[in-house]
Amino acid sequence: MGRLFGLQPAAAVRARVLELGCGDGANLLSLAQALPGASLLGIDASAAAIARGGELARAAGLGNVELRQLDIRALPEDVGSFDYIISHGVYSWITADARVALLAGVRRHLANAGIAYVSYNAYPGSYLRDMARDILAYHVRDIEDPHARLASAQELMQAIVAIDAPSPSPSAQVLREHMQRMLRYSDALLLHDDLAKIATPFYFYEFVEHAARHRLAFLSEADLFESQMRDVPDSVERLVMGLPDNVLIREQYLDFFRTACSARRCFATRARRYSVSSTTAS
Repeated sequence: MGRLFGLQPAAAVRARVLELGCGDGANLLSLAQALPGASLLGIDASAAAIARGGELARAAGLGNVELRQLDIRALPEDVGSFDYIISHGVYSWITADARVALLAGVRRHLANAGIAYVSYNAYPGSYLRDMARDILAYHVRDIEDPHARLASAQELMQAIVAIDAPSPSPSAQVLREHMQRMLRYSDALLLHDDLAKIATPFYFYEFVEHAARHRLAFLSEADLFESQMRDVPDSVERLVMGLPDNVLIREQYLDFFRTACSARRCFATRARRYSVSSTTAS
């Protein structure tokens, strides 16, 4: 993506890569195996996750990856600079001060022409997801044990999906279809994405404005097709063509249109990856 948009990013085979919120290192361990000449560092606040990842790295003989237990807000200066920084499934699930620290750390440790990948849940599509999340949050409000929270949430979703209304309203249909998808999630995904106590979506323009305050500039969507609209009505095409010649405005409107596209296809796609954006040092 960097090359497509005019950058000269570092070769992946020799790159320095940092992952903020790496969990047990699943992303980095696979990269370390595929790119033995690269140097990879992952940080995460969970001691248990870092321990699991460290055991896997040692068992696989991966000497080019290091995992450290650290809070994003306490990232040390001496870690150096990185060609690529990854933060997937983190930004929307941490407190406001941690989000500030995350982007500040990206800016501080991103090499010249470096590229950062930051994912988050995006509005307006996430309003559909919020409906299910709010219902589940109320249902499990007094349950602390993760296994019990999962079981109780899944029981409620199964009951809602089983409702067979002859003429369901649009919101009822969307809710049931989304909960059917959620019932197919892994337990880990359901706990992290939909039963987390913090899950804050953002509009694209809000994320870009936050990044700009840290002197980071939007580069592109992680997948090029997310910036394209195919087979749309002429009215949509005319409206898009009439927008200001500003990529940020156009990307925001594309999020609006994606939410209004074929409900089943569009909602399923955005539920997995509401708005995955890349940033680069300006």
